[in-house]
Amino acid sequence: MRSFCIVLSICCIVACRASNKEFQVIQVSGTDPIEITLSQVANTIEKVQLETRKESFIGNVFDILTFRDHILTVDKVAGVLVFDKAGRFLQMVGSKGDGPGQYASVIYHAAIDKEKGLIYLVSGNKLLVFSDTFSFLREKKFPFLIQYLFVNQGNLHALSKDLGKPHEDGIISTAQIFKLDPNLEIMDSIVFRKKISKKGTIAGYAFKHFYSDDLDGQYFYLPELTSEGFLRDTLYQMNEKKFLPFAKLAFDIPISIDKRGFQSVLLLNVFKSKSYIFAEFDVGFVRHIFLYNLNTRKGFTVKEGFSLESGKKVTLRPLDPSNDSYYYIEESEFQDAKTEEKNPIIGIVELKKNLVCCE
Repeated sequence: MRSFCIVLSICCIVACRASNKEFQVIQVSGTDPIEITLSQVANTIEKVQLETRKESFIGNVFDILTFRDHILTVDKVAGVLVFDKAGRFLQMVGSKGDGPGQYASVIYHAAIDKEKGLIYLVSGNKLLVFSDTFSFLREKKFPFLIQYLFVNQGNLHALSKDLGKPHEDGIISTAQIFKLDPNLEIMDSIVFRKKISKKGTIAGYAFKHFYSDDLDGQYFYLPELTSEGFLRDTLYQMNEKKFLPFAKLAFDIPISIDKRGFQSVLLLNVFKSKSYIFAEFDVGFVRHIFLYNLNTRKGFTVKEGFSLESGKKVTLRPLDPSNDSYYYIEESEFQDAKTEEKNPIIGIVELKKNLVCCE
């Protein structure tokens, strides 16, 4: 295996920016969010009520994937469930247990190679592969935990974050990306980020939207959810074995750490689709969503989400970046303590291509 390291130092970033003509600075307002309905930003909205059955009950969905005529819900506890486009439950991908094709612990992440018709699930250090008919094909255990999966240019990639070794100034933590071949053997690896911190703390967020592919390019953003006193605010474009800065999010809130050790802005996700850059961040423990239209060069921030006709607010999450398609999860209303709560409604949204906020 051949390893190489990408050092994201200030000098490297300046050099990369000089060679990347597309690099842009985008102003983000965290102090002046607006109220906006989902219908104002959507070209189309399709709602799918997921069927509620004992074997299909969903508890904690952290991602939605579409694959041919199927909707896959990725649930940490329930596993990966398959529904048709009308919301009817079909089956579970894999099963719980310790045997082949089974996962004993929670699902960490899932990814689909739509061209090859392969579905990948990771649970701890165990990576499982299923066919397009949801049949188990193979699996492999790695000597490290895998937190994230993505398919880039026909190859599966796995992200692992390790606290690493003690250092005189604290602890070295490393975020490393492994490129895997069809037999799940490691072909190559990249050290995306290496940092030294005083404490070996780990912070995570269930919704991971690190990698995006809009057919024109591939992009990557990895958040750092521990208080650092500065913000990792750059979305990178993947170019062969390099990560070139593509866009910097310039917030109007000074980045600081309060007496409790909490940072003023916590940037959770940055994602690029065909016409938009999407960012999810917290200010004062309140969730904010930022959408920037690359065609109109206009952006806006909403607080707590986009309003539905019912008055509920929902968070948009990327689904099909090449078509500016996003999804949201609308929880069902509580009805009766004696009966199970209904499975959620999944909304599939195609955003307007040339949105000027707020029409």
